Amino acid sequence: MIKKTIIVLSIVLSIGLNSCDDYEYIPEFDVRETEGYKPIYSQEVSLVEILDARPFTNPGNITKYGRLILINENNQGFHIIDNTDPSQPVKSGFFVIPYNNNIAVKDNVVYADSGSDLLAIEIMQDGSLSVNRSGGVFGDLSGNLPPETGVYFECVENENGVVVGWERTTLYNPQCYY
Repeated sequence: MIKKTIIVLSIVLSIGLNSCDDYEYIPEFDVRETEGYKPIYSQEVSLVEILDARPFTNPGNITKYGRLILINENNQGFHIIDNTDPSQPVKSGFFVIPYNNNIAVKDNVVYADSGSDLLAIEIMQDGSLSVNRSGGVFGDLSGNLPPETGVYFECVENENGVVVGWERTTLYNPQCYY
């Protein structure tokens, strides 16, 4: 009896294990209306400038540089805070860098990402800046996929510009899935 039970159990297990799929679910594209993501495009990727100070909206990492504190504003650039008097820090400006998420400082140079590019912003003795851009250092980080998996999305069309974000919305006849 035990021998028969082991044989039957072995057969059932081997059938069950063989029925497992090794691939992910790929949906049919006959969906007419569904929730998903639509890319947000920008034409301008190289604009780098210093503006007046502004409020924090989506702050990221913080870097100290001499008497300054630099606070990243995700995908937009970084805030410049004068911390000469730590009891009364003063917002002194905002450095616009499109698609910036990380900053670091070494030897009077602020290094910042700008999409797939690396910027080296040298701070001169007179306070002026020299900006050098090295293109494509970080590979293709253009954001051509939505922020989550298992969703339909509007396919990216490079002729519309660079993808700078994604908007969750109702899609009609989507042709892409991630």
